[in-house]
Amino acid sequence: MDMENIEKRMYEIFHELQITNYEVVEHQVVTSIDEVDELDLSIADLNVKNLLLKEKKSDKYYLVIIDEHKKLDTKHFKEIVGWKKVQFSNDEQLMEVLGLQPRSVTPLSLFHDVDKKVTVVLGKDIVDASDEKTIGHHPCRNNATLLMTKGDFMRFLDYVGNEVILETFEPEVVTE
Repeated sequence: MDMENIEKRMYEIFHELQITNYEVVEHQVVTSIDEVDELDLSIADLNVKNLLLKEKKSDKYYLVIIDEHKKLDTKHFKEIVGWKKVQFSNDEQLMEVLGLQPRSVTPLSLFHDVDKKVTVVLGKDIVDASDEKTIGHHPCRNNATLLMTKGDFMRFLDYVGNEVILETFEPEVVTE
């Protein structure tokens, strides 16, 4: 499935789920949170980054969705998820599992993962947010942001059927 058809399928699923309350904001290609900040594109209530990780010695993947300015604490998430050793996925793995081009990771293409290799891990900021808050994701391309409610996003996740793990506690901050 090519990129255009992946985005088209995403909208078909929205139609099936009667998700109509969304907005697509077109912008130049962005590939990092620094670029998002420079262009002032933090436009949702929940501005997130999507990180696709792969367990080194298995075919398990984890799509970690956290606040855009939080650093990924792999030890903390290992405690939550139980992963072994992980590494960031490469471009070929991103294309194979989610059907996406490099640097355009989004959960909105999870329907492409027919073998359900990807476990979604939602950060505490997202878990604790009300269903009315808006969340922004790439609509299967990195030159736009699709804004939808967290409630609709959760309905989408339920529809695609990948396992979802919720971060219910944050790591303890150690001070001296």
